[in-house]
Amino acid sequence: MYCVSTHNSPNAKLSVGARALSKHCHRDTSHQWWGNCTGSEEAKNEHAVERVTAVLREAVWINTHFLPHNVKVIEVRTKEGYGARWSHDGLEFRGFVEPQMTDGHLLGWKH
Repeated sequence: MYCVSTHNSPNAKLSVGARALSKHCHRDTSHQWWGNCTGSEEAKNEHAVERVTAVLREAVWINTHFLPHNVKVIEVRTKEGYGARWSHDGLEFRGFVEPQMTDGHLLGWKH
């Protein structure tokens, strides 16, 4: 599946997806969605692929929109609101997204 493989960086041991996932695991205090970000770099990379696959498998919402600085992205979300973003052409994995929540920035997106 091309959109899953696009989040692997050929010049690094830890994938872009695994780095992005490490920013989100600590926010999910129940570890129900993102899981734990532990283990070897290979294990973290595999875990990130699994989470991207889950987002795509459970997708109920897909949209294109602009981020600040006129950056066009494709965003995919599950019914729970978890998701992922790619560049509008699908070639660059941009990262994972948390469910929208009141005062999310203020609360550090912890849920």
